[in-house]
Parts: sequence; structure tokens; C-alpha cells
Amino acid sequence: FARNKGLTFVKGGYPRLSGPYRGREVKLAVINPDYDFEGHVQITAGTTTSSNVLVTRASASVKDNGLKLKVYEKGRYFRDAGEQPPVVGNEMFDAKFMISCSSPDEVKSILRPEIQSSLLEYRIKSLDLQQDTVKLDVVGVESRLEILEAYLELVCRIADEIENR
Repeated sequence: FARNKGLTFVKGGYPRLSGPYRGREVKLAVINPDYDFEGHVQITAGTTTSSNVLVTRASASVKDNGLKLKVYEKGRYFRDAGEQPPVVGNEMFDAKFMISCSSPDEVKSILRPEIQSSLLEYRIKSLDLQQDTVKLDVVGVESRLEILEAYLELVCRIADEIENR
């Protein structure tokens, strides 16, 4: 898969791929959310964690424009921050996800209907944009090549929408 997509397979640990894809730097990896792509601890000093959850993460570079966006599934893996008014106007999407954005007026221009559908279809648990990277997380280990490719396509489409808004 890595060779076919022109990506580099990183040996050791959980499967990790990286490289240029559709004109962006992308990463596709199985990770423990408490660690970054290279396996470095991401938790704050003085805190503890016991996360045994593995996540399939797809990420893509995006031009840093100061926008912060978080979309996360309500429920088991993320704390429900309480009621939120409908954000995108898609009843299914608004019922399933919490959205936080530094520019709420721009949410609909980024989360177009086809992106909303893909986030629902591929059971994305979270979308996180900070600085120059957009990340998609799916709980569990995904190994179906067509789904991995769909994750890469989706994260690149979202990066395109962020830059073209």
C-alpha cells in the first residue's frame, strides 16, 4: 500500500506511513492517542493516563491560518460538553458530533455535505485542526486498503476546504 501510494513505511512499533500525497505531507498510522506519530509521549507532565485504545489516524498538512477546529463524536470516548445548537443543519451530523471552531461562521464552508457524509460513513471519532495539521481519528485498527485510501482522500479534501474557504 505504501509503495503504491508513494509513501514511506516506517518500520518498528505500530504501522506508520508518511510522505507526499495529493500535494500534501500526510501521515497514516495506528497510534495510542497518548503518543505522537513518532511514539513520543503527548500527555502533560504530572498527569497519568491509562489509555489502551488504539486509533487509526490520518493527518495532512495545511497552511497555518490561525483557525482552530475540533469535531468530535459525542459519547463514550469524548466528554459531552452539554447541549449544542445545530451547527451544520444536518440533523444526523449535529446529533452525533460536537463542534468547536475559532471561527464558527466558517464551519459550514469547511464541513460541506459530502464531508459530513464521509465523516459519518467512515465512523470518524474526531477531526482536529491545529496550526498546520488536520487529523482524523477512528477508534480501532483499520487494515482494509480501500478504507485507508478513503481516509487519506478525506483528510486531504478537508485540508483543501480549509485552505479554500
